[in-house]
Amino acid sequence: MKYSDYLPEILKGIKEFNALDTALGAQVDNISRKADQTLNEPIVATATEKGIERFESLLNLNKAGKTLEQRRQAVATKLMCAPFTENWLLQKLKAKYGPRGADVYLEREKYHVCIELLEQDETALHETYDDFVSVIPANMVLSVKEGKKEYADLNFTAIVMVADVIEYEG
Repeated sequence: MKYSDYLPEILKGIKEFNALDTALGAQVDNISRKADQTLNEPIVATATEKGIERFESLLNLNKAGKTLEQRRQAVATKLMCAPFTENWLLQKLKAKYGPRGADVYLEREKYHVCIELLEQDETALHETYDDFVSVIPANMVLSVKEGKKEYADLNFTAIVMVADVIEYEG
């Protein structure tokens, strides 16, 4: 990409603009290359060492003794196993409790996933929660209920900005 390609025809022959083209050419090429690289980092197949390290950190993968291509394959495999969809959840519940053993209700506007078990005991309530709490998206709340019994655990993170002094009156 040349700076002079963007100039109007009338300015292309001027010595100062030609000097700018020479001076800026390498910098513009470098910026363009870095922009392309930044766009490729979130894509496993084109990510560099730095991008793959980020994926490995997020997915708790070990990179020891592996080539970049082997690490890319491990990341891609782990991402393909990232399970949560409504259909996936329904299939898992049908496999565990039968075709009429459980229902799923999604309240998207409230970021809430509710699994309703039909005619199951309290142990199943806790087992179902434990099975699925780690696979639902982090910004959603999971509750499992059977009749009037409900099991839910609300986890949230808050960031508090603090001034110089916090006073507490108790």
